[in-house]
Amino acid sequence: MPVSEERKKTVFGHRTWRRIAVLLFGFFLFGWLGHQPPVYLKALFLDVERQFLDWRFLLRGMVPPPGNVVIVGLDDSSFRVQEDYRAEDFEPREVFDWMRPSFSPPWDRRVFAKTLDKLLTAGAKAVAFDFVFLGENPGDEVFVEKISEAPDRVVLGNQITYRESEAGSVQVGIQDPHDTFLFTSPEPHLGFVNVYPDRDRILRRTPLGINLRWERLLADGQEDQFGGDPAEISATEMALSWSLREAGEPGAKNPGVVERPLIHYYGPQGNFPAIPIEALFIRERWEGSRLQEGAFFKDKFVIVAPLSELRFKDLHPTPFGMMYGAEIHATLLGNLLEDEFLQEVSEGERALIFLLLALVWLGAFFLLKSLLWRTVVLFFCLLGYLGLAYFAFTKGGVVWPVSGPVFAFGLAALWGMTYDTGLLQYDRQRIKKMFGSYLAPELVAEMVESGTEPALGGEETEITAFFSDIESFSSFSEQMSARELVNLMNEYLSAAGEILQQEKGTLDKFIGDAMVAMFGAPLPLPDHSYRAVVTALRMLKNEKILREKWAAERESRGWPEMVSRLHTRIGIHTGPAVVGNMGSDQRFNYTMMGDTVNLAARLESGAKSFGVYLLVSGEVVEKCREQAKEQKEILFRPIDRIVVKGRETPVEIYEPIDFLDKASSRGKELVDCFSEGLEAYRRGDFEQARTAFLESEKHEVRFGFNPSRLFLDRVEVMRRDPPGPDWDGVFRMTNK
Repeated sequence: MPVSEERKKTVFGHRTWRRIAVLLFGFFLFGWLGHQPPVYLKALFLDVERQFLDWRFLLRGMVPPPGNVVIVGLDDSSFRVQEDYRAEDFEPREVFDWMRPSFSPPWDRRVFAKTLDKLLTAGAKAVAFDFVFLGENPGDEVFVEKISEAPDRVVLGNQITYRESEAGSVQVGIQDPHDTFLFTSPEPHLGFVNVYPDRDRILRRTPLGINLRWERLLADGQEDQFGGDPAEISATEMALSWSLREAGEPGAKNPGVVERPLIHYYGPQGNFPAIPIEALFIRERWEGSRLQEGAFFKDKFVIVAPLSELRFKDLHPTPFGMMYGAEIHATLLGNLLEDEFLQEVSEGERALIFLLLALVWLGAFFLLKSLLWRTVVLFFCLLGYLGLAYFAFTKGGVVWPVSGPVFAFGLAALWGMTYDTGLLQYDRQRIKKMFGSYLAPELVAEMVESGTEPALGGEETEITAFFSDIESFSSFSEQMSARELVNLMNEYLSAAGEILQQEKGTLDKFIGDAMVAMFGAPLPLPDHSYRAVVTALRMLKNEKILREKWAAERESRGWPEMVSRLHTRIGIHTGPAVVGNMGSDQRFNYTMMGDTVNLAARLESGAKSFGVYLLVSGEVVEKCREQAKEQKEILFRPIDRIVVKGRETPVEIYEPIDFLDKASSRGKELVDCFSEGLEAYRRGDFEQARTAFLESEKHEVRFGFNPSRLFLDRVEVMRRDPPGPDWDGVFRMTNK
């Protein structure tokens, strides 16, 4: 239904702006909470974000690590060499004796001296020992001497310690290797072997450098006393991986204290090549196809580390599961060498993500009317964002935020849908209250779904007006009591009203035995004329069933015999009319006004003059033929061309007979013969008209007075008193 500009402005100015305001408030509220969550949500968001990061790693799987990082490990096989090999298999032989089945007490450190000698001689770029060599031990001098030959290519492990004092405060310190290793000139590189897991014990990020003073202040809760930007504070202790890179590629920039980058894991445990330490001394394996007399280690960074959980307890939880500390240091070193640490989006980029999600969200809520489609689109938009986040992670190493956007997008969608659902329920109740008594339930639902409602005061639109009235109703009221008459009318009008609603007609009103209805308002119907005629045909057929029923029940109900002869006259016309809520400020009704309505009423009353029960205008027939292209075609009989009282323009009138595929041969013969007679009558050939009407009268259903008999009487008059040359064949009605 067309809506006036003033009405559009009113609706837009009130409901639409209010809806925009409510939806935007919800989105920006949840968007802000997602972007800057309060303290009580921050920990939850971080946990969710970490889980999403872990899932991205697991979904991506393993990728090749840098090929220039190798681990030489003390694994379980290293403690079984005296069971699995002989002394003569080793070169030099004494290493066989130094590799005892236990590491307590520690091995003779000449093993590490020989290991370092082998690796440096083979051309390794730098070698790190993932051990903190505490206390004096046999072979220290030899090991220190070997370190002193290339101190700039060797890294020894130290450890940052955290101890609780008797007073309850945390004391931060550094545990360096034994003085034997430090008081050399020059000193070797040092790197702490600590790793710093997240709150859930999984290691996802770790500092590359730590300033001990800053760390002590953090432990005491006095970090504000340091002054300056923590990110600019230089580290005093370096991670093992950083020191190893510095040893192999001097000149690396010192990281800031708070720089705890996200680790880019290459895969699960075992993803870096690991060589058992004994393989360096077993002649057959050293000279084999893999190590090739040490060529395997040329230009590589080597980490000598424990790979036996049974003896060293050095496994740590990661997104890929448990991994050895050496593998974590190797991963960090690979990230440093290839600049592959995961990158987190900046605050500006986060804000842009939220803005883009807001635009998508707004588009879904304001472009999609269906709640189902809106839900589907929002769901797939959310999946799309997660897919893009995964793509950014796998292809660019960028970690998009997930918990905040998903929280904001999801709750904002829930907020919007809750508001719209509440608004829909309110509209449904309001419109049902306004139209439920005279509009089909599916039309009420359609009005709610489309957001269309008629304007107060009325609007002009094309409709089909429908009038019905019981023939000789006053006779019924004379012969029946008021209670009997009410029961009869309730049964009759209930059946008629049900058919009207099934065909999506709108009940205007009941006036005693009369029914006034319209098709095409308040919601437009593309086939309103066709539906009106179908409604009339169905009502007349149902009326026949009711007559038979009442005839059978007449005696038991005490009704007069005339109830079995009840007939209804119906008039239908299509055209423009004003429809809307009309009446006083306190009491109004949804109704129709205009010439179209008046003509439909004239056709209903005029049906009596032609001896038929159903009359429609030529406009209805024309519209039906257009609208019935994909539906059952209706058989119409042309009746006359008339001018009703109060109008000047002639109107073609027709009688709908039945659906064409259901019409009897008698009905079709009636239409053919009557049409032939009407054509002859209009061109003034009254003899041929009389012959055709006599033939059509044989096929009439209603005996006595009917259209054929009416035109036979007219023809006799015309034969006796022929009309003048200006006769147009139009019949002018003198009563309503």
